[in-house]
Amino acid sequence: LLTEKTPRKVQEAHQTLDLSVKVKEELPEKQALSLEMRCLRFRHFGYREAERPWEVLRQLWELCCQWLTPERHSKEQILELVTLEQFLTILPLEMQCWVRERNPETCAQALALADEFLLRLQEAEQVGRKFMYHSLIGFTHAPGDFPS
Repeated sequence: LLTEKTPRKVQEAHQTLDLSVKVKEELPEKQALSLEMRCLRFRHFGYREAERPWEVLRQLWELCCQWLTPERHSKEQILELVTLEQFLTILPLEMQCWVRERNPETCAQALALADEFLLRLQEAEQVGRKFMYHSLIGFTHAPGDFPS
């Protein structure tokens, strides 16, 4: 809470700090940042020594609004975006990269991709085991058994 004893600079800074959500003009599709890029700008924003905490908070708020666009998304859609981002962040790195490359837009899509990744991994391991088994027992084949 601001009181009469609060330093004038803090009071002025607080008055200029606008945390309200403003509707921004729509950018043409080619100029608009992808959802992932807006999220990365928000997630990787860092505090710089030369900045004041209120400046950092204002910038962070703006980046968050750019990412989540509360003027266009419902609470449920915003929760979906935040949950999706956290889900992608905690996946094992190789799976995370594979899923992110496919640009899921919902948690359901990300989950399906993560399951597909695991299925492909299991299939690759089975093929590898069969190859190793045949190599260990000295498997030989007649011409025509395998395509050339």
